[in-house]
Amino acid sequence: MNRWIRSAMLVCAVATSSQASGGAGSPLSGSWRGVLRRGAMESVVEFQFAQRDGAMGGAYWSPALVPVELEHVTAGSSVHFEIPHVAVFDGAVRGETLEGTFHDDQGTGSFRLVKQAEWDDPRFAP
Repeated sequence: MNRWIRSAMLVCAVATSSQASGGAGSPLSGSWRGVLRRGAMESVVEFQFAQRDGAMGGAYWSPALVPVELEHVTAGSSVHFEIPHVAVFDGAVRGETLEGTFHDDQGTGSFRLVKQAEWDDPRFAP
């Protein structure tokens, strides 16, 4: 159980480059916050994805506030990304929501993330 919580905590993200496909206008680009669920256990997580050097990439902030680069980030009709040696995520973006499943050495769970407004988002201009 502690290992799953540590794995879940390892899933907070900040943008870095990674192997991937997806464009600058990808619906995946931006900050995402949500919950990982497995049974009765929930962990709050935060991700960020961005286009960099021609590829979609991402990372998450570890509990030590150190970004961990995501691998194999793909964005299209479905989304796939991996936290190296921790977990694999598969899902889909629908509007402002990213939902799907993840698996790690402890089993399978689900996740639901909501896109967060950027500080310069024109929707929140005075």
